[in-house]
Amino acid sequence: MRLGLAAARRLGDLAAQARAHRQIGRDLVFVGEYDTARFQLRRALRLYRALGDVAGICETQRGLAVTYFHEQRRAMAKGHDDAGLSTCSCSNAIEVSASLATV
Repeated sequence: MRLGLAAARRLGDLAAQARAHRQIGRDLVFVGEYDTARFQLRRALRLYRALGDVAGICETQRGLAVTYFHEQRRAMAKGHDDAGLSTCSCSNAIEVSASLATV
């Protein structure tokens, strides 16, 4: 995934960079690298916000929630989970994601 991130940077593809940061962050959670995971997920979140990618924002917020959950930081997990859900419900991102999955 880090090679994909490097390629996305060389190409200037912000959406691909955001996806790579999010996936790297998710992968790091499952090997217990929580600090680095949060760093990667926050980078993804900044890029998704800059791009206006609501579905990406929602998924990344949920990724941060999972990270905090694994760290036993329940209040932070709930905050990010709620933020992800409110982002999706305010924008029909769930419908958009579902429709993209069928393409």
